[in-house]
Order: sequence, then structure tokens, then C-alpha cells
Amino acid sequence: MSQVAGHKLHINKGFTIVETVVALGVFAFAVTSIIGVFLAIIKIDRKGRAIRTVEQNARFLAEFIEREGRNGLIDYASYGCPANCGQIPIWPSYVNELRLINAVGESERIYLSGTTVRLEKGGLDTPLTGTDVSVSRLNFYINPKVDPFLFAAIDKQPETAFNFTLQSNISGVRPEDRAVATIQNTFSIRHYPRP
Repeated sequence: MSQVAGHKLHINKGFTIVETVVALGVFAFAVTSIIGVFLAIIKIDRKGRAIRTVEQNARFLAEFIEREGRNGLIDYASYGCPANCGQIPIWPSYVNELRLINAVGESERIYLSGTTVRLEKGGLDTPLTGTDVSVSRLNFYINPKVDPFLFAAIDKQPETAFNFTLQSNISGVRPEDRAVATIQNTFSIRHYPRP
């Protein structure tokens, strides 16, 4: 204690209640801002992960279908018209599976089973998409609808257009943060033997 002109002075060390309340208010504001930024970063990361997952699966699936289709032949006979049917089969404008004969003569079937695109080849059934995406649509448009190698009047190289829709299916991602992509492409087969 100090004395000034015969009076004792009490010097209190510490903060006043007003200073403490102001400090707590500034601290609470700073923590709230930091938590808000952190939560926004987590949401952006989840959305980015969902987009990357859909893009990777879409790229792989599209490239696989194109590669198999370009290097093989469309198996027209497996769509319901035997090799000697002599007429153009009545198909819908699209089919839900692509049937091919690959370069080594094996039959292949690419189709949608539930929410997974699958490849049936040589007695094996293999998924082409992962469990982290779901496929809601897979369509193939084959032109011409009859084997041009059997009918001389049809002189058109076979081509196939396809489209599919993928949606991310990652756990922990809210439905509004899921990514969706619709992919469409067309390919022609490389092998086109004409007399």
C-alpha cells in the first residue's frame, strides 16, 4: 500500500467487470467467425470430393464403353434378329444394354443393374462403377438397327451413341451437396469390312 499525504491508497490489480465482458465478447465473436469459416471449408471439401468422384467414374465409364465399342463389333444377332432374319428388327429408339463381340471373339454385355453399370464377359460379371456413385440411367442408341454387313443395301458404318447419369453416393455428404453429371458420347466401330 502507498500513502499519499497521510491517506492510504488501495491499488487493485486486475480487470474490471466491464473489461472482462468486452474481452469475452470479442473472443466469442472471433471464435464464432473461425468456426463458421471452418464449417464452410468442410462443406466445400465434401462438395469437391463428390464432384471428383462423379467425374472420375464418368470418365472411366465413358472411356471404357468407347474403347470396347470401337475395338469390337455390335452383336446384332443378340438383339433378337438372327443372322438370316432378312428384315430390320423392330427396336425402340434406344436399348438399355450394349452387346458387343470384342477383338478376340468374346461376347460382351454392358448394362445397368440397379444403380451399378456392369460388364458381363466370359462368364464373369464385373461392376464398372464404384459404390461411391449411383447410376440412374444408361441408354444406347445403335445406328443402323440392322447389321449392315449382312444387308448390302445398307452401306453405313455402325455407330452407337450412349448417355448415362451419375450421382455421388458418398457417406457423410448431405443430399443437397451431392454431385450429378450426365454424360453423352458417340463412337463408330473401327472394323468395317465391305466387299
